[in-house]
Amino acid sequence: MGWALRKQEYQSFTLHIRCENCMREAERGLTVPVCADMPRDADDLIQSALLSDMRFCCIHCHSVIGQLFDITVGEE
Repeated sequence: MGWALRKQEYQSFTLHIRCENCMREAERGLTVPVCADMPRDADDLIQSALLSDMRFCCIHCHSVIGQLFDITVGEE
């Protein structure tokens, strides 16, 4: 019961990012607490302000420019 309740308190997303310099792909998890105006799918997440403060730095070439090419809902 506790685990099921805890799982419902958060919505998780996996951001798939491609480095613009070396073209390698990376994944980044994002967990959002459940509230009235939380994003429920990828379109809601893109339209929200949650992504505007996120930073990216490629672990391979240290470039700070990345392209978000996919969002998976429900996975961390």
